[in-house]
Amino acid sequence: MFEASRTYMFHMDRLLVPMAKGYRSRRVLDIAFSLSEIYHSEITALTVKDESRELTWSDKVHLVTDAYEEGKDRNIKVIPRVKTYKTIKEGIVLEANTHNYDAMLVAVHKRSPLSASVFGGIGDYILKNSKIPSAIMSIKDSNFPYRKIMVPLSEQVNTRTAVSFALHLKKATKSKLVFVDLRKYDKKVTHGFNMLLENLGQISQIYGDEIEVMRSGSSTSIREEVNLLSSKLSPDAVILGVTKVGNSVRLNSNIKSIIKEGMCDQILVKK
Repeated sequence: MFEASRTYMFHMDRLLVPMAKGYRSRRVLDIAFSLSEIYHSEITALTVKDESRELTWSDKVHLVTDAYEEGKDRNIKVIPRVKTYKTIKEGIVLEANTHNYDAMLVAVHKRSPLSASVFGGIGDYILKNSKIPSAIMSIKDSNFPYRKIMVPLSEQVNTRTAVSFALHLKKATKSKLVFVDLRKYDKKVTHGFNMLLENLGQISQIYGDEIEVMRSGSSTSIREEVNLLSSKLSPDAVILGVTKVGNSVRLNSNIKSIIKEGMCDQILVKK
């Protein structure tokens, strides 16, 4: 049974949402609220003050207290947390790694394709150093609630954990979910997403209708396939996945290109 499969589990009882000014942080909070309304997640809204640079504090406190008040109005438990640390990125990771959170959702600025960084200084640091599942979201000004989510199925650019997150997000936002079958590019196959594709009927019963599988086209690379289908389908979000092996997280060139070149929200789920 798909629902009982441990390989496709993404726990969301306790979510950590680091917050900053701007619409990107607001988008991630909206995603956390949507998930909580379905899965009854407890949300910790965190803001960190860089003790060496920032002078003002009240604006950051308002971010999390406003999240608390909005959560109360929506019958969602939000814990506001403020802390000071020597750098923001280290403060976020310390909070994530020393408390019993199930997952972290964090917003980052979209990077230029010419940039050496994928998620910027804070996002790259969280990706490499957090010890809990993390959804790092490169946010563009697209629609929310999402209407359409695209998930490439290839072991080069995705994981079963990320697929599980995509299914939960699809259910929470009542969006259409499009799986793009790119397994022909996988030279070394571990699981092939076979359990997923063999149980689509049951999955639709659990997570809702409007789940579609598209086959790969005639392009010569995963990057080309994803970019072409993104132009054709106009998804609001593309979800990718990566697994931390030992103490390192390695993003291949396909993942980097898809995230940087994408015209919608790009969400990388790290197991």
